Amino acid sequence: MPTIKIVLDSIVCYDTEDVTGADDVYLIGGVRVSKGNFRKSKAFVTPNPPLRINDDQPRHIPIKEKIFEAQVQPGSDLELGMYLYEQDSSADVEKLQKLEDYLDRGLAISRPSKSVLNLSLSAIQTALVFDDDDQLGRESRFIEINTLPRGWKRYVAKNFYEGGIGYSTWRYKLYYRIGKF
Repeated sequence: MPTIKIVLDSIVCYDTEDVTGADDVYLIGGVRVSKGNFRKSKAFVTPNPPLRINDDQPRHIPIKEKIFEAQVQPGSDLELGMYLYEQDSSADVEKLQKLEDYLDRGLAISRPSKSVLNLSLSAIQTALVFDDDDQLGRESRFIEINTLPRGWKRYVAKNFYEGGIGYSTWRYKLYYRIGKF
């Protein structure tokens, strides 16, 4: 059985959402690998506390942790869904940890036909209903494990932006790797 690993590499901020200075950003999401009755899943909220980043500033994700690692069935499908948020209120490390636990339980009991991204968004909206953090974008990726080459493959999430001439615009890129070993 192959082992799948997913690692966040770096984030680049070209333009912050906060017009007064740096953003405090974090990612919320989940990974699910499934085939028939086989299923492995893991939610993540990282970094916790959020990462402070400013315009034109590449930053390394400080924890360098794998957001997913598991042995999987050959022929399984991998689904990754994640959202980038900018924290507008004071840092609440305990709140973000509770959110990760909530997402983890939801992924574990959900049907494979329910999208990780949709499940994560439902949980996030429920958990953050009392908060005013800004969603800066989302990334979704579906991969058949058999199509992944052995070793690492690098991906770029580019959907973290809002352009135009509005009061608040932003643009981020997130680099991550998925490996099969």
